[in-house]
Amino acid sequence: MIFGALRLARFNAQLVGFDKNYFLGVPVPITAITISSFFLFHFNKNFSPDLSVAFVYILTFLLPILMLSKFRYDITPKFSKREFKAHPVKTTLVILIIIMVFATRGEGLFPFCIFYLSTGIYRGMVNSVRKMFRSKPHTDEEENLKYKTTN
Repeated sequence: MIFGALRLARFNAQLVGFDKNYFLGVPVPITAITISSFFLFHFNKNFSPDLSVAFVYILTFLLPILMLSKFRYDITPKFSKREFKAHPVKTTLVILIIIMVFATRGEGLFPFCIFYLSTGIYRGMVNSVRKMFRSKPHTDEEENLKYKTTN
């Protein structure tokens, strides 16, 4: 609950200049849905009791960290023609996920949440690797050239 309050405080502080295409950190409702869907549909049912308890510990430590992380998570698109034209893949994916959740009678909700959580982590890792390869180290020749042009 403390991490959720911190997440919401950061969200409210960032409303000015807020990019409406993504959230920074996992939104609190997704965290709640992840935990409750795990307990409702998977705890001690699809996993052994020991593995279920291990998942609870992992979720308990990972989700609060992800709420305060700088990973970007997509917002849920609004269902309109304009939104579908702007983001057809995202809107179609959300519709398919909703159908999957209903078709599985809710059991597909936890795997969707894990997928959603992994998208932000994956995007963050890819962006970090890209930044690492984009920045090239300065050589002595470049430094000498800069020094000559400034003097």
